[in-house]
Amino acid sequence: MDFKNLEKAMQFYSENNAPLGNIKVVYKGEIVYEKAINAKSGFDKPFYMYSATKVITAVAAMQLVEKGVLDLDEDVSKYIPTFKNVYVGKEKKLSKTPQTLRYLLSMQSGYGYNFDKENLQKAVLNKNATTLSVVGEMLKDYVNFEPGSDFEYGFGLDIAGGIIEAVTGVSFDEYVKKNIFEPLGMKNSTFKLSDVGEKNIWQQYRFNEKTNGFDKEDNNIFVLTDKFYAGGAGLIGTTDDYIKFVKVMANNGLADNGFRLISKKSIDEMKKPQLCEKAYKTYWKGPEYSYGLGVRTLVKNDNSRVPLGEFGWDSAGNSYVLIDNENNLGIFFGCLVLGWNKGYENHLRIRDAVYEDLGL
Repeated sequence: MDFKNLEKAMQFYSENNAPLGNIKVVYKGEIVYEKAINAKSGFDKPFYMYSATKVITAVAAMQLVEKGVLDLDEDVSKYIPTFKNVYVGKEKKLSKTPQTLRYLLSMQSGYGYNFDKENLQKAVLNKNATTLSVVGEMLKDYVNFEPGSDFEYGFGLDIAGGIIEAVTGVSFDEYVKKNIFEPLGMKNSTFKLSDVGEKNIWQQYRFNEKTNGFDKEDNNIFVLTDKFYAGGAGLIGTTDDYIKFVKVMANNGLADNGFRLISKKSIDEMKKPQLCEKAYKTYWKGPEYSYGLGVRTLVKNDNSRVPLGEFGWDSAGNSYVLIDNENNLGIFFGCLVLGWNKGYENHLRIRDAVYEDLGL
């Protein structure tokens, strides 16, 4: 296969002296393209996935929905009994609408990335606080709008991780390990920095607008405590591992070894547009995309070869996930450069180049 257009899209990173990054494309079950920007961008070297974590967390939740353990539209207080009421705004008006897993996964819960809220701040003072204990306190804080009435990017998938702990009786990281990582052979994926060692992961960088360069950065602010396994942004993994997950999702949830990760019905529910009218207008990805359950989803393709329902997400570190279960196609671009808007823009160039090069 001739990937001349994708090669041009990838030149962007060398032209801009990007410090890290690599890509793998899987089509009909085979890796058809891979490229590393430099020697440090090893496919088997772990790094923080940031919000690429969300796609995996959404799958974990949907596994439990399939089993009848969770219900997308059940009041969350059924799973975390200490959470009884939803309060809206600083005035803390009692909500007319219950909080649900669907609202949490679709970013319509009202829990934004507000690190300064009272109960959350108290919870993270204990550096050994578990995901469930932090989430239990987080749920006590007010939401920014009536659940289901608007879109605000935030802690929804982290709260989902706490709910998974509550209903399974095991830590969120252990559930994901046993039900996703191990069956798919993702041996280098973890939520624990201690599993890989701080010296062994990719160095983080942040784009500096003043110098047009890349400064080193060390902290992942979304990892709130040592035992808070952030379902929204805490995954540490490798491109070799993540493409295994993408491959299975592109194949409607079925792995080569016969393991069923998730049903096609659940995948279709994940990629179904979930946003109410006001939320869709608030969503920032542009009119061609809406948001599903933990993923963006393509709703308009007037100027693209990409089919409706293409889904995935990207990350604060510029990683990019694309899953197309209609064409059995997946892309994972691994990167760890924070605050780089031009990098995000290049994701669409990568997307379109792959479709053009494959003749889809």
